Amino acid sequence: MTKKASKGKQHKPTRTKTTGQDSIKDLVHIGDDSTFFRCSLEDRRNFVARDGKKLVQAPLFLVLWQKEITLALISLSIFFYYLPSTRPYAEPFVVLSYKESSGVYGKGPKDLLFSLFWVVIFTAIRSVVMDYCFRPFILFYGIRKRKIVIRFCEQGYCFLYYLVFWVLGCYIYRTSGYWGHEEQLFEHYPQYYMSKLFKFYYLVQFGFWLQQLYVLHVEQRRADHWQMFAHHIVTCSLISLSYCFNFLRVGNAILYIFDLSDYILSGSKMIKYLGCGKICDYLFGLFMASWIYSRHYLFYRILKVVVISAPRIIGGFHVDLSKGYIFNEKVYYAFIFLLFSLQILIYIWFGMIVKVAYRVFSGEGAVDSRSDNEEEADEDSKKK
Repeated sequence: MTKKASKGKQHKPTRTKTTGQDSIKDLVHIGDDSTFFRCSLEDRRNFVARDGKKLVQAPLFLVLWQKEITLALISLSIFFYYLPSTRPYAEPFVVLSYKESSGVYGKGPKDLLFSLFWVVIFTAIRSVVMDYCFRPFILFYGIRKRKIVIRFCEQGYCFLYYLVFWVLGCYIYRTSGYWGHEEQLFEHYPQYYMSKLFKFYYLVQFGFWLQQLYVLHVEQRRADHWQMFAHHIVTCSLISLSYCFNFLRVGNAILYIFDLSDYILSGSKMIKYLGCGKICDYLFGLFMASWIYSRHYLFYRILKVVVISAPRIIGGFHVDLSKGYIFNEKVYYAFIFLLFSLQILIYIWFGMIVKVAYRVFSGEGAVDSRSDNEEEADEDSKKK
């Protein structure tokens, strides 16, 4: 009995947790902080719970090896592009297609390949900048909670993207002839030809939003998962619809409007994760003002023109594929349905924003309401 008891006592301390199956929690690790955080954000313990349950919906191998897989695909595509025998096959993925002799660009099925290639590029960029830019920064700052480190890196990638493409979209929109004139968004229809910069901007934006559908499945599910999923589907549908049916101007305007508040939101979350609560509250006020101005005022102005004036400005419903006229009642009502679906999501999120604003004004401070489910899960597991 004594021998068995001593064996049992010796055995318990050696039953350490399998590091590959730690759950996504506030810092629960073996060893000191520097040893723990030396691993990549793609470490298995960020995606698998202690009981072996997968915390993400995407295949685990794709999540754990996304950096290596995407960088290999990019390298192969570039290699095949410079290889004369395979260049015709790789070219649509790497460079823009349908260049006219005048220097402008048209459209065609190969454009989808360019956007899909950018899904791979954005996945690689996201993985690299999160691991090698934002993770070292927040660790150097002194943050040692795993969940906060991951959230900071995720928002850092979003902030970088939204800021760059808001500036690019602003430049295209500001230098156009339709800046601030919503009715001109539908003039000169069909809007078939475009500059190299405009086409790059449009197709890369489409690639980003396709990639966001993938991102939803490699992150732990949030409180607003289905709202975000619906938003990404609607956004991808609107971009593809406006591109295929030659409504390029309104697509540029809407993308510019929406990116404005997005980069402010991501920036304010980053500040919150760094522990600067007061600065975050001020930035949240700026975000709320930009949200109301861009999504409830500017977007309403565009929506009003679409519903009331678009058919008249274009010249009525007409289909002539040889000239690029693809505007019939089905296309028009599909466009309206998607825009109003987006408007409904905007109102749902505005309700969440008002709740956060109430916390700020009551002195409790801004919180990331998207993480509610995760916080509850953490609390439940701690009780167990």
